[in-house]
Amino acid sequence: YLTEPMKKINFLDGFTFTMGGVVDVVFVDFGYTAGIQRRFAEGPVSGTIMRRDLKVSSHLFDFNFGFCLADPNKSGIYVGASMNIGKFSIKTRVSEKETIKSENYVQINPDDDLFFTLGVFMKFCIKNPGIYIQPYYQFPMSHIFDSDMTDVNEILNPYTYENDPSPLNINNGTFGVKIGFSMLSKE
Repeated sequence: YLTEPMKKINFLDGFTFTMGGVVDVVFVDFGYTAGIQRRFAEGPVSGTIMRRDLKVSSHLFDFNFGFCLADPNKSGIYVGASMNIGKFSIKTRVSEKETIKSENYVQINPDDDLFFTLGVFMKFCIKNPGIYIQPYYQFPMSHIFDSDMTDVNEILNPYTYENDPSPLNINNGTFGVKIGFSMLSKE
């Protein structure tokens, strides 16, 4: 019934906090990342404009390790791997467009889907302490950690969900770029 289509969820922006250290050329750090993205769709129902808001968020803890390829006292290029465990939630609310802000979100993936991934990355530190840029790729170890979105699809698409495959599994692999502030302690 919503005639304005909802844009796809394509990235979750947020923040990362990490702590770690370097010994010789080996580094280790632990981190927490939170990300969120919001989308909406609208359409007329009996002369009233209705709106659905969708909010997807994730919370991730990671353990990173690897090697420093440049002097960490000045700047650094780090190549590493990560183990990540996290969860994501999907929440929605539906109301008339004018009153949507007063409505509470309802979680539509009640299991708070858990995921476990491995990852690879390069981290470019401008200085220590200083700004870093970290392109990364995270991939699930097996299909055990896929998430079934059948119930979510039914809630979001009540008139068309039957045309979609069931189970409707998604893979929790991700890629992206982290930009942040880094301060690594040295031995």
